[in-house]
Amino acid sequence: MQALVSERSSASDIAGIIRHDIAMSAKILQLVNSAFFNHATKISTIEQAVVQLGLQMVKNLALSVKVFQDSRVTRITQGFSIEAASNHAFHTAAVARQLVTDHSLAEDAFMAGMLHDIGKLILAEKLPDKFSAVRYLATTEQIPVHVAERQLLGITHAEIGGYLLGIWGLPYPIVKAVTNHHEPSRVPERTESGILEAVFVANCLVNEAEIDEDYLEEIGMQDKVQTWREMTSESEMA
Repeated sequence: MQALVSERSSASDIAGIIRHDIAMSAKILQLVNSAFFNHATKISTIEQAVVQLGLQMVKNLALSVKVFQDSRVTRITQGFSIEAASNHAFHTAAVARQLVTDHSLAEDAFMAGMLHDIGKLILAEKLPDKFSAVRYLATTEQIPVHVAERQLLGITHAEIGGYLLGIWGLPYPIVKAVTNHHEPSRVPERTESGILEAVFVANCLVNEAEIDEDYLEEIGMQDKVQTWREMTSESEMA
């Protein structure tokens, strides 16, 4: 973590640290060789990953993988599992990276997508009984998990995750996107970076959920839904 947040860390510094963690190295190589990154040749070393993806993206991948790798949630709770959460996070991140309007912010959109549900890991680990109760309420009442969280806990996993990322010192657009990824309309106007919008839409698409048409019209993106769905479908097939 010290190396990841240090401006003095070089690409080789990061690669050198990652190489000492076999599980992280394997996961990063698996991710960078997935169809989402569309590389013509197979990447077989962390050094190649750094060169091909850039230092910031490798940092994002390393941090994201470590978050799931270090989670002490070992049991499946009401259909929740770390592996499923990790796969969902990566899929959402990959789609958000494609959707963000400013390509210079693609890495931040990816990071926000990877960590958008980190609050669920915190709840599952620290408050397992309440987490199970939330999942049960959501299932029996057929309501979204974040709505059940609000009813039972008075707060959602999105807000808990955003608070943690704020403590970690992640960029504000990422914190804002994570905090509001279920309720983007709480932000008075469209964000300048577009990261919140990208993560919100990516999460809806990956979950195959309906997207609020009023919100889409409000931000002037109602005509892009079909394109987004096609992009997500292509990503799934790949």
